[in-house]
Amino acid sequence: MRSPVQQILRTNYALFKLLDDNSRKYSWNFNRHHWGNRKIPIKNIIVFINNAPKEQFQFIKILGINELISYIKYFDSNFTTNETESIGDYLLNLSPHNQVTSKLTM
Repeated sequence: MRSPVQQILRTNYALFKLLDDNSRKYSWNFNRHHWGNRKIPIKNIIVFINNAPKEQFQFIKILGINELISYIKYFDSNFTTNETESIGDYLLNLSPHNQVTSKLTM
């Protein structure tokens, strides 16, 4: 796809379905809570390493590379560290380049 906006809107749904469907197969308990199902928040972010366009798009945040960390830290964490690592490892294992692990440090 030529448009990163169209690409991210398309992959947003695919990622949501992948995580939602596989939450039943794996020991991810992030969908279960004694009050009901937890929300799976997915933020659409396009990051430019040089100059980011000034345009705004619905449901998508456009950032420069120097804005990314502060944007991520602005939001409260929705997953535990173990849940985040488990999701990261699962997604990395889907890739043919799965030699990297998701041991995130912030």
